[in-house]
Amino acid sequence: MLDHRLRLADPDLLRRLMRRAPGGKSLQVRDLASGAGVSRSKAGALLTGARPTVDQRTADRIAELLGVHIGALFDDQVSASTVADNPAKGHMP
Repeated sequence: MLDHRLRLADPDLLRRLMRRAPGGKSLQVRDLASGAGVSRSKAGALLTGARPTVDQRTADRIAELLGVHIGALFDDQVSASTVADNPAKGHMP
């Protein structure tokens, strides 16, 4: 079975939402990582666009942490095997 991943539509939007997180607080990379259940390096790579895809569970956690619908942050699904075969396909043009 292939692992489907969701692509972050816009790292800048994610950073803006982190600055205006629910409860009026600004989230740091460590907060995003902790809330999403990933390492700080993976969270940082998502924010820079170096690794723009995450699994469904991580995408759900990020959206919930920021109080937004998952579709506001993530768009189409990509197969993990497609990204492994051609990393450029995991990145937005």
